[in-house]
Amino acid sequence: MNNYSVLTIAGSDSGGGAGIQADLNTFAELGVHGCCAITSVTSQNTVSVNDVVDIPSKNVRSQIDANLEDFDIDVVKVGMLHTQDIVEEIYDALSEEDLYIVYDPVMVAESGDRLMKKKTIDLIKQKIIPLANVVTPNKFEAEEISGVEIGNEEDVKKAGIKINDLGADNTVITGGHLDGDDYLIRNRAMKTFRGQKLDVNVHGSGCVFSSAIAALIAKGEGINKSVGRAKVFTRNAIKWHKKVGHGNKPLNPNAESEKSRNRIKVLSNLREALNTLEESDFDPRLIPEVGSNLVASTIYAETIKDVAGVPGRIVVTGSDIKIVDRPIFGASRHMAVALLAYQQYDDSIKSAMNIRHNEDTDQLVEVLPQSVSRFGREDLPRGNPIANGVRYAIENSEEIPEIIVYEGDFGKEPVIMFFGESPQQVVSEVLRVSEILKQ
Repeated sequence: MNNYSVLTIAGSDSGGGAGIQADLNTFAELGVHGCCAITSVTSQNTVSVNDVVDIPSKNVRSQIDANLEDFDIDVVKVGMLHTQDIVEEIYDALSEEDLYIVYDPVMVAESGDRLMKKKTIDLIKQKIIPLANVVTPNKFEAEEISGVEIGNEEDVKKAGIKINDLGADNTVITGGHLDGDDYLIRNRAMKTFRGQKLDVNVHGSGCVFSSAIAALIAKGEGINKSVGRAKVFTRNAIKWHKKVGHGNKPLNPNAESEKSRNRIKVLSNLREALNTLEESDFDPRLIPEVGSNLVASTIYAETIKDVAGVPGRIVVTGSDIKIVDRPIFGASRHMAVALLAYQQYDDSIKSAMNIRHNEDTDQLVEVLPQSVSRFGREDLPRGNPIANGVRYAIENSEEIPEIIVYEGDFGKEPVIMFFGESPQQVVSEVLRVSEILKQ
């Protein structure tokens, strides 16, 4: 196994959302060892920056030298450089080294306010950008460096070329303040990485993105693949941000590994719940003609591949129920889609199961303590009927229902869907229905 080391030279964020802290989290998630040299110590949280103390430039240099003397570092990510003295020291430290440099020009805040004096910005344009293999400005920073006001894609290209003309090999203008697309400008040509702008206020996206590029370059990826993969990585970290603090939310660079680890737990819990169901005296009259399925999703679920279910479903054999096979991810479509639609309103719900809908079961669910909502074919717009039906049932209910009844349609069997935080909870609820039905 290769041991990759990447050095980040940046400021410290006491709130843990950006700077050195975000860089090191990103490096670890992408499988490289992170070294650091702190340029400034900020007292900040998700709401505000309360104080900035710059590290003496000689101490910044000693941190860099200590790392370069010991570790096999090929890639350096450079972030916040607050003073001219620090810029000069960084230039002296790196200019004679054979290093791949990714520079994230932290010079303009999310609001568009300038974070450093113009003389420092001018020095960065003279000293740091010519050293960089990749520069990753946002819209405001690209405008500050290039002097080009950006209003459309043609302006993006012009700004990128001007930054490259300062000496950078590649410029990636990020789309967080544009339309969600990222733009790689190199050799006077532009490649667009399409994306979707997420409606969430986050803190540290530029740090995570540039650090991801640095880590991927260190692992041998080319610039195109590194930018594309870093975009997906950052998008996931934004979408599954940490729900902490009272201001702009920190990204979650660990979302992908958390989701991967969670898959094992999901399958284990689902198997346990299915065993409970199969070993119980469950009334087979509750199984629809099309069969039932018990599904469970991972954290951060997005597609049916993130939802585990039973291949072949749960069916009736004689007077008993039979679970056809062991659960796997991607085995269910209808119930997986229903669960994913439900999670758009309550992402704590991780499991669902369908049972037969008839006059008896319809009366039963009305006496249960859970809230119930209904939809029929006439309520549905075009598109996926189950997903649209779940959304309709939730949006037309005074509270988010725990049970949703699909009234069916010509050629479509009606079903009752139970939703819960775990497969064990859902099985417990349908077993209660079974007991009442038998009585």
